[in-house]
Amino acid sequence: MPDHSSSAIVLRSQPYKESDRLITVFCLQYGKTTMILKSGLKVKSKMAGHLDIGSVVDLEWTLGRYFHVITGASAVMNLKNTREDLAKIIYIRSIITSLERLMIEKEPQQNIFALTVSFIKLLNNAKSGTEAEMFYQAWWWKVLIELGMEPNLTGVKKVDNFFDFESGGLTKARRIANYKVYSFEEIDYIKQLATQSIQYWVTQNVDRRLIQKGREVLQNFVAFRDLNINQKVFARKIGNKK
Repeated sequence: MPDHSSSAIVLRSQPYKESDRLITVFCLQYGKTTMILKSGLKVKSKMAGHLDIGSVVDLEWTLGRYFHVITGASAVMNLKNTREDLAKIIYIRSIITSLERLMIEKEPQQNIFALTVSFIKLLNNAKSGTEAEMFYQAWWWKVLIELGMEPNLTGVKKVDNFFDFESGGLTKARRIANYKVYSFEEIDYIKQLATQSIQYWVTQNVDRRLIQKGREVLQNFVAFRDLNINQKVFARKIGNKK
């Protein structure tokens, strides 16, 4: 019998010693942790095929001295559509890479776990690369909100809106260095990405121009927040050690 079990998202897989694999997973109940899959490099390994990066699995393991030992893994979601679409692969891998950086060892983040599983499913079923990018943007904004780094989107005007990437949102000042001007429609799109439910986006047909502007805002916002993100992750790590 396994000592523990949990739903999990596979974040990383790497060779270890002669025939094993180290599998980093983000578990619903236990947060991010690295486990060992014995004989995971062997062709005949039955579990290795279920533990590809980005897979959502039901995982079982026993306690080990250095690494917990995976004893069972079964896929929860069929990602066949993703494996046949390069755009979907790119967006899911981007989510997984970001998730590995943002999450820390043994800190459960159940809301972020549930969000990520839902968006992996949306991406897998996306009808186009444009729709997949919209889902990817929505995932990022919702995760930033969960981490307490949501943008200030209050006071949207019908005319030009000044978005200050350094301070993290809309501003009235025009003499700051790191701002760009966006229309009401463009800022409202960002606001809807951050606040609307997942099911809302399944039924939306969004203009490609808005998605392109959304990409620009997200990339700049995350770039300016990157140091703050790293500081928050570091602070959470230190806090957990106390």
